[in-house]
Amino acid sequence: SVPSPYVRRIRIWAQQNSCKLELVSLDIFSEQDRPTMASKNPARKIPILVDGDLTLSDSNSILRYLLEKTGQPKLTWPQEHLLTTIN
Repeated sequence: SVPSPYVRRIRIWAQQNSCKLELVSLDIFSEQDRPTMASKNPARKIPILVDGDLTLSDSNSILRYLLEKTGQPKLTWPQEHLLTTIN
């Protein structure tokens, strides 16, 4: 979902860090796309990251995973707290 602030934060981070991600845009309210989303996340929430056998569906978890995968430092506790506050 392009307008989602949670999706947008991951897309911006990926762009700023040259991390190539494939964006699959779904209309999460349509009869056609909703089952696709639900098959990846039964809670029916976005964003969803699928990397091989791993599926994550929370923007904070996705960011932590991408930081680790790209060899970048983890967020500090104040940074983690700020993200939670923003959410």
